Amino acid sequence: MKSHRYIIVGAGLTGLSVAYRLMKSGIEDFILLEGRSRIGGRILTADGIDLGAAWFQQHHDRIHKILEELGMFSFEQYVSGKGIIASKSGTPLQYFEGDSNGLPTYRIAGGSIKLIQRLADEFPHKIQMQTKVVKVENTSVGLKLHTKNEVFKCHKAVICIPPKLAYQMVFEPSLPNQLNDLMQKTHTWMSHAIKVGLTFSSPFWRKQGFSGIVFGQSSPITEMYDHSSFDGNVFGLMGFVKDELRFLPEEERKRIILNFLENVFGKEINKYIDYSEKDWSKDDFTSIKDGETLPYKLFYGNALFNRPYHNGKLFFAAAETSYSNGGYMDGAIASGFETADKMVQDIT
Repeated sequence: MKSHRYIIVGAGLTGLSVAYRLMKSGIEDFILLEGRSRIGGRILTADGIDLGAAWFQQHHDRIHKILEELGMFSFEQYVSGKGIIASKSGTPLQYFEGDSNGLPTYRIAGGSIKLIQRLADEFPHKIQMQTKVVKVENTSVGLKLHTKNEVFKCHKAVICIPPKLAYQMVFEPSLPNQLNDLMQKTHTWMSHAIKVGLTFSSPFWRKQGFSGIVFGQSSPITEMYDHSSFDGNVFGLMGFVKDELRFLPEEERKRIILNFLENVFGKEINKYIDYSEKDWSKDDFTSIKDGETLPYKLFYGNALFNRPYHNGKLFFAAAETSYSNGGYMDGAIASGFETADKMVQDIT
């Protein structure tokens, strides 16, 4: 049985933020257990396209600060030029001018995955992947975390996966009913989303005076944005796919998307270098089997998530548990930092 003072379950942005905060506090007796074969959770960058979390805003202080600490750069989302509104099929496209004077959104130079990789570089030998925790047992001498093949012992643990997935785990003794109900009902951010990205040899839409912004109403693409890289090595478009298309075969979905984009941007859309997509509802480490739809209102940061359980040994942290900017990358970092601080309060 492996023993550590602290165990972090989940090596997404929240779990890595907990580990980073522990390291900054001079604590090294911890391990991260990750069920996937990769780190990053709902941050996933493929062919230069952020198929998971991508943007943050000016008031998201924590992510700006951690990027500065790590010597990383961010840049403003490109919005110059005309945007496009695609109404119902058969109706003319509508155009609007992008507002470069509005409140900017930002992206991480090199893609969001760069933040994940840079954080993991701080503790490269403390992450164990393909290690899915299925049971948490409270004992008189600490917690026991069970996987299919191993048991880990610790003084304290933090569960850094979406609450709805944490609800699928076994807890002995059981967690309070009120917390169980909350975990089951808390929407998992990104669990409803399908994202698609295309890369090109040049940003042809810019040359045509377009920003790359598309808003579709009854369209295969509901939103699309310029997703070119900071260094000019990748020119891309990235957007969100209409939910109903997830039930189609992949090639048929791709054909429908490309046909729509050809009507919007012209035949140059077919000169793409890479086409990638990610349906988060089919990711077992993000969404429950029945999938989710985006609720009318999101309620994140409930106080029940921000207290310890199992006699002060067990904590929960995720983008959904943060009362500050819940659902965003900034909220994931906030939850990780604040939970790490709570975990070490009794350290001697």
